[in-house]
Formats: sequence, structure tokens, C-alpha cells
Amino acid sequence: MSVFMLPVEIYRDIEMTISKFWWNSKSGDKKGIHWMSWDRLSRHKSVGGMSFWNFKDFNLALLGKQGWRLLSNPSSLVSRVYKARYFPKVSFLDAKIGNNPIWHSILEANELVVSGVRWRVGTGENIDIVGQPWLDDVRPCIETVSPSLDNNKVASLMSMNHNSWEEEIISE
Repeated sequence: MSVFMLPVEIYRDIEMTISKFWWNSKSGDKKGIHWMSWDRLSRHKSVGGMSFWNFKDFNLALLGKQGWRLLSNPSSLVSRVYKARYFPKVSFLDAKIGNNPIWHSILEANELVVSGVRWRVGTGENIDIVGQPWLDDVRPCIETVSPSLDNNKVASLMSMNHNSWEEEIISE
């Protein structure tokens, strides 16, 4: 599951097997009573479920972890090979789907990775103010039509000693 996006039929088969295990009273009996739907079983215990995994979400999380490794460890051998092969001129976040099934599977979770990734600001010299996710917020990117912010870095919003923000510039 951490390498391939499984087909929907496999998720259903796994969920059906778990459901049969829980609800059938005898090993050969096919007439067990299903006391709860799978959706309710997969809810967290605090809201009345049994915390069974949603296998599609679990599969996406494992694939997202592979994508995160490609993004956060660019000097690793796997990252360098994938970058050279599938996204040589862009970052992982902007990569396009290729023909390889493993790469296709990892990119299935790209949206998940993009939704959670944020720049660690540090000095702010490598981060564009507009269009890059650097805010720890529901909307991580600044979207504006102001041409004065285009091609400017986050560092230009900081004071010279990088210990505080330039209040006047930010308020504008």
C-alpha cells in the first residue's frame, strides 16, 4: 500500500472480510447480523465507532509519505532518481503524471501532500511572498493582485535582524 494505489475492489474485499469476521457468529454461517454500517465502524471511538481504518485513506497516507520523502530529502538516492526521471525541471509539487505505475501511484497522493506542506520561513530569502505556502493557516498562500509583491521574498517583510516583522510593510 505504500508503493501502489490499490483498486477500489480490493478495499471493498478487505472491508467485507473484516466485517464478516466481526458479525458472523459461526465460521461457516453467512447469516450474521451487521449491527453497524462500515461508515460507523470506521469512525473514531469517541464518536461511537470502532476506529477501523478507512483503507483508501490509509493507502493515500502511505503514498503521501513517499511523496513527502521525495520533497523533504532531495539528496537521497531515490529522490534524485525520481527527479531525474519524472520531474527534472520542476519540484515534486508541480510534477505531472507519467507512465510508470509506481510514479502514478505516488502522484495520486500529491494533492494530499500539497494541502499540508508549508515552508519553514527561517530567513525567508528563498520564499516568494505570493504563491508559495508559507503561512500556517487555512489559506497558506497569499493571493493578491498587487504587482508590488510579485517576485519579492518573505525576507523583505522582515526587519534587518530577522527577529521581527516590519509592521508598516505588513499593514500596507
